[in-house]
Amino acid sequence: MRLYFILIAVFISCQNGDTGKNKLFTENEIFSCGQKYLGLYCSDNYALLIDYFADKEFTLKNLQTNRENTIQNFGKEISLLNHQTYIKWENNRLIYYYIRNCGFSKVERPIRIIFGFDGNKKIHEFSVESLPNEAKSKFIEYKTITELRLPFDGMWFVAWGGRSINHNNHASSQDQRFAYDFKINKNGYSFAGKGIKNEDYYCFNEKVFAPGDGEIILVVNNVADNINGALPEISGNTIVIDHKNGEYSVLGHFKKGSIIVSVGDKVVSGQFIGLCGNSGYSLEPHLHYHLQNSPEVHKGEGLPAQFHRFEADGKFIERGEPFWNQKVKNK
Repeated sequence: MRLYFILIAVFISCQNGDTGKNKLFTENEIFSCGQKYLGLYCSDNYALLIDYFADKEFTLKNLQTNRENTIQNFGKEISLLNHQTYIKWENNRLIYYYIRNCGFSKVERPIRIIFGFDGNKKIHEFSVESLPNEAKSKFIEYKTITELRLPFDGMWFVAWGGRSINHNNHASSQDQRFAYDFKINKNGYSFAGKGIKNEDYYCFNEKVFAPGDGEIILVVNNVADNINGALPEISGNTIVIDHKNGEYSVLGHFKKGSIIVSVGDKVVSGQFIGLCGNSGYSLEPHLHYHLQNSPEVHKGEGLPAQFHRFEADGKFIERGEPFWNQKVKNK
């Protein structure tokens, strides 16, 4: 599903200067490297930081201007909200991302700082973003009527999930206000090998199950899976389930041709419905899920989805909402 953000400062994407294509960093190493760049940026040590940029056309003056604009528009960082790492294969190399969501002195909205670097620790992407506000909702205290189960088996990872924009990129969208993105991580990576093919990703081809009883009212099954980081501006293969109580489950990014249910079919909770894929607006294979009060995709308002009887980071939850960065599975 579509993710929205506002880019206010600057974004740089470079294509040269990498020979460390096969270097594999641990999550701790990515954090350490990203925090080093951040320290240089925030302490105004531009002369030291500029040497790490892969594109030598990005000058000391560019960096000074960026930092001055950040201070003028946002102020200075006063709190860390959360930070995370992300890894993807692009342009025949691994790029490691350090993503930091923080509070700044002049603005109320979270600011997101991103450093993307290669195996030689050369920076290929850098941005300072002002995140949008969460969409207003009259359903903040809503209790889910449908008895939901997580729509997969085994241990999955909550890539986006929660009620704040710094934990959930969907939160600014009215219909996806409480949405989730799920994938499978192992040792900090969502893929094995080079991560070039969809089949390299642990969740690709994994079975997806109906999260609750209901009737299938929409099936899109013919959208091709993306290849190597492509991001088309289209919706992917999708299923919508009418739970017959004003709640509708939307599941997205199925593998092309893998959906085995049809419009009009009655399904029960836990029934196999298709395979996880990488179709539509998706950077890598994952499963999108959200609950809403409308049968039409991209219409209506999002509803909180409380799942029953699952494990989150080893703790049993009788009924609750999975949260960003948790490892979750059904019990």
